[in-house]
Amino acid sequence: MKAFVKLMLWLVLVVIGIGSIALPVEAADQPNAADQPAVAITNWEYKWLSVEEAAEPIDRVIGVKGWVKADALHPMPSMPDGIGGALIQVKLPELDWLTPAIWFKGIRSTSIDAFREGQSMPFYHSERSYGKDAVYMLLPLFPTDSGSVLTIKLQSVKGRIAITSDILLGDYYQMEPEYVKYDVIDVIYGSALIFLALIMAVCLFFLKRQQIALWLSLCLIILCIGCMVLGYSPAFHHFAKRENGVLLSSLFDIGLLSIVPIFTLFFEIVFGGGAFGLIRKLRIAQMICSALALVTYVFDRFNIDLFGLSIIMVPLLGVSFLVQFIILSTYSISSTIKGNRDALLISIGFGLFSIAGIYNLVLYYGDNSYQLIWWKWGLLCFILSLIAVMGRQFSSNYDRIIRYSKELEMFNHELQRSEKMEIISQLAASVAHEVRNPLQVTRGFLQLMGDKSVQEKDKRFLHMAIQELDRASSIITDFLTFAKPQLEDVTLLCITEELSQIEAMMSPLATMQGAKIELEVEPNLYAMGNTAKFKQALINMVKNSLEATNRGNGWIQIIARVEDNDVVVCIADNGEGIEEEALAKLGEPYFTNKSKGTGLGLMVTFRIIEVMQGTLRFRSQKGVGTEAIIRLPSAAADSQVNEKQKRTAEA
Repeated sequence: MKAFVKLMLWLVLVVIGIGSIALPVEAADQPNAADQPAVAITNWEYKWLSVEEAAEPIDRVIGVKGWVKADALHPMPSMPDGIGGALIQVKLPELDWLTPAIWFKGIRSTSIDAFREGQSMPFYHSERSYGKDAVYMLLPLFPTDSGSVLTIKLQSVKGRIAITSDILLGDYYQMEPEYVKYDVIDVIYGSALIFLALIMAVCLFFLKRQQIALWLSLCLIILCIGCMVLGYSPAFHHFAKRENGVLLSSLFDIGLLSIVPIFTLFFEIVFGGGAFGLIRKLRIAQMICSALALVTYVFDRFNIDLFGLSIIMVPLLGVSFLVQFIILSTYSISSTIKGNRDALLISIGFGLFSIAGIYNLVLYYGDNSYQLIWWKWGLLCFILSLIAVMGRQFSSNYDRIIRYSKELEMFNHELQRSEKMEIISQLAASVAHEVRNPLQVTRGFLQLMGDKSVQEKDKRFLHMAIQELDRASSIITDFLTFAKPQLEDVTLLCITEELSQIEAMMSPLATMQGAKIELEVEPNLYAMGNTAKFKQALINMVKNSLEATNRGNGWIQIIARVEDNDVVVCIADNGEGIEEEALAKLGEPYFTNKSKGTGLGLMVTFRIIEVMQGTLRFRSQKGVGTEAIIRLPSAAADSQVNEKQKRTAEA
């Protein structure tokens, strides 16, 4: 899944990059191409026409009065009220090209007529009835047009008429390749997003049920943005068929009205419904508002007034956008401050889009004929941030599944171990009780025989027999301790004092083996347990560490501290370490990696710590050493002491 998300990111970047490559059309290969480059026309004249004048033939309104000079630094102003059209006159210089042409790179108009000087019939006509007024055109000329005046009549149903970009004069075949690919990057960009959304829609059939909602919402967001970019592109409308203009011009509006609730849905899936279900309520309200807006828009396209809804829908949508921006921005920023990386990614993407959008709006309000550009690339950053968030969501789901699988495996292992321990405990208790009595009787008779024996050799053999019986009794005691840890006498243990006593008891033994014990304990560490059993468990572990350390330079470090309301005791040594395979078996019945021993000592230690509601974990590296980590629930000293005193007084 991670690979597929990366593939989608590369697909967007590669397809957009293809659009920046020049189309394989070389002007030098054209038979009529001229070597002289194109030149820019920097001066022209314009004349506003009233509504009545705009309907008159060109020869009646061209006149000689009312013409105003304009250039690139002083373009046409905004269209005044009561104006129905405008005339543009361009003085053509000497045309030295074999196939001269003039290229208007940017015009705001829905109806364009081009006239040669002295002619009343246009040699070029273009009209759009659906209101898309961003136009560019390449008009072929004749060499005989040198020195004449070219007149352009502009009319618009959008209330905007202007020359918004350069006017170039040059050879037709030289300018045609650039003209064909002019602004086509928007078409490729929008088409790539729509294609990406379709690919994602196909992938829906291969996703798990819990992944569909997030994937589908992002798919619809990308589809809406692709429709918006495509519907706003002048090149798309330039090459599209005129009879499909109404439908094509609706792409931007439909995408804009649809993306608002879908983005809120995506936000809700990632971050939840919010406090008091605010995000969920916002999404429901926006879905109703967008549905009404879409219905009103469709009826408005057919000139049907649906109960006057078209009048109130624009301010209603504006309020909806503003509320969405405030709520989601506040939630994203607060989540980012709390360390949520998904919120950080969305905030970065949305921030870049907002900066681009605000910059475009500033330019647009300064000149309403400005063609908005940067918002499209801000949306690309926003899409990439959403894809990154979705990838993180899928990755976190995968990590969560892996973690749950490991926990389930650990729980199964603990369950099997508990069942095994239960069986062994019952068996050990039964065997220990049945065997201990005969052993004690045998030991008593051996002592009587030793008292009556007079031969030194017989006494030595009897003494050896008694020692072996004592060793067997010790093993049986370990069995009983494992089967019944006998923690009925539970008291408040001062772990600090207990460890100090253990260090004092074991230091002579460590000194005899050329090792040393280092104790680092925080004061006032308390836990509930049985002091004898706790000492037995820790002495077993310290003895194991001493047996594993090198003679002469060995050390054992005992550290005790409080972590997350637990008392943590770490016993580390610089011994030979334990293999990873053997490390996993520590605590299992009768397992030992020593040449001498039964494995009961560590098994009993595990059992005692378990009954004290604690945990025992080992970390080891071969040739470096081993660390045992005991975690016991911390007990509040004062409250426990007071409770103990109260029970004593009642007794």
